[in-house]
Formats: sequence, C-alpha cells, structure tokens
Amino acid sequence: MKKAWQLEYDVFSKAKPVILSEEEQTWDAANDFEKLADIKYLMKWNSNVPGSGAPEKVIVGAVQSMENMGYDVTEAEKLIHKGLLAYKDKDLLSVIRITNELWNMFGKLPRIENHKYFKYQVYDNFNQYKLAVNFPKKIFVDIEGKDFFKSTYMGWLAQFVGGAFGTAMEGYTHDNLKQTFGEIRDYIRKPNTYNDDVTYEIAFLEAFSKKGYSVSSKDIALEW
Repeated sequence: MKKAWQLEYDVFSKAKPVILSEEEQTWDAANDFEKLADIKYLMKWNSNVPGSGAPEKVIVGAVQSMENMGYDVTEAEKLIHKGLLAYKDKDLLSVIRITNELWNMFGKLPRIENHKYFKYQVYDNFNQYKLAVNFPKKIFVDIEGKDFFKSTYMGWLAQFVGGAFGTAMEGYTHDNLKQTFGEIRDYIRKPNTYNDDVTYEIAFLEAFSKKGYSVSSKDIALEW
C-alpha cells in the first residue's frame, strides 16, 4: 500500500502544464463558496429552528453556554451587542470579524472561581463510573415472553412520535404555544420525521441490527 506522500507525488509528477482561459480558472466557483460561507456567518446571528420556524440567534446561545460552563463572558457579551448591530446594519464584514473574535475568545475566557460546573464529576470511561456507584439489583425480564416485543416496539414508537411531535413546537414558550393552539393533544401539523430527533434513533437501530449487543458509539456514528 502506497503512503500518502507517494500518492500525492504520483498526482504531482504526472501533471502536465496547461493554459487556462479566463473562464476556466475556477475563481468564480470560489466566489460561490464564499457566498455560502457568508450565509453561514449571517445565520449565526439570525436564523429559524428547522421544523418549527422559531427565531434563534445561535451565537448568543453559544456565549450563554460558555457562562453555563463556568466562564466569565463579560467581554463576549459586549461583542454580542456589536454583532447584533452589525447584522442589523447589514455590515457583513463586521459580522464576520466579530464572529471570529468570539470564536477566538471562547478558548481564552477566564474561569469563574468556585463555579459549580467545575465541581461536577466527569468520568472518562464506564469502568470509572461503575466503581463510583451502586447499581440496583437486576430484575428479571422475560425476553421470550409475548409482551416483550410489543412493549419494546411501543417504547421505540413512542420515541419517534415524541420526536416528530415536539419538532414543530421547539423554540417557543409554553405560554405562547398555549395562546396559539390551546391545549395540545395531537400533532399541530402533519409530522415530518426528517429530523435528528428521529434519525439518531434509526441510526442506533440500524447499528444494533448489524452488531447486536457488541454495538459501539462508532458503529452508531457511521450509520448517522
């Protein structure tokens, strides 16, 4: 098997020089990619939740997440207000600069002393967790019984239903949902199952169908 440098050398050494026309130099295609990148930057500051259409500002949520994880976001919050103003003024370059300033800042934020987040016990593997807790006694489950398959099936079906049901409502407060729809006892619209609340479960089931109880997180990720 050839090494990476050998494969790259094969491509490089066999390439014959050509003269490209103005139209063939692919710079226009690069511009298309730049436009896509610009859209992604703008969406960090204003977008809508897929499935429900609820408004969201992902970058603001990112800053709040850093505070939740025990970091002082005072300076980051100042940039948020500048970024929101730049977005409102349609100042794309400032939006891009401020976004990258925030990304860079996230890795340098000062810790909040004695924050509870840093007191949370993190386990690196299951064996560490196993040694630290007392599990309840195992209960007998008749996996060959007539009700086992039905109960398991209904449990998974309920997971899918819950995901499809909630997708159309995520991002809204209880009060606003109730004001708009009243008591919600059914789907508020025809459910769309093309969302991560459903597909991650399908990914697990696909992986489990192939690997059984030896299934790993890697197997699930590859199905995803």
